[in-house]
Amino acid sequence: MATLGGVYLGEAESSLGRLGQYAKRNVQSDGYVNYVYGDIEVQCANGQVCMISSNSSSVQTDRGIHEQSSLQEVLNAYGGGYKLTTYNGLNLYEYVGPGGSTLRFAVNPASQRVSYISIRNI
Repeated sequence: MATLGGVYLGEAESSLGRLGQYAKRNVQSDGYVNYVYGDIEVQCANGQVCMISSNSSSVQTDRGIHEQSSLQEVLNAYGGGYKLTTYNGLNLYEYVGPGGSTLRFAVNPASQRVSYISIRNI
């Protein structure tokens, strides 16, 4: 199971206290709860983590990939079994895991460096 900053999909929302005090918490009308910490953003639904995204290069996956890692480092760590799409000028390298979870590396095509990382359930 992929993790980002030590947080994983399906983790209990109540366990997020170990990340320290959140900078912002927002409850959406659809029931999702968004937390913004200094280096990471977490979204929860029904008391469980359903999305995680990076806000700095200090947050990394369980395989050591972080913002500003090179595309080659991503490919070395995760292989070639990705789906490639583009969005907002970034190349999105998406790896689908068990149960439909998606690990996304948004890569700047000019620098070939990771701009952000997210993990979510589809």
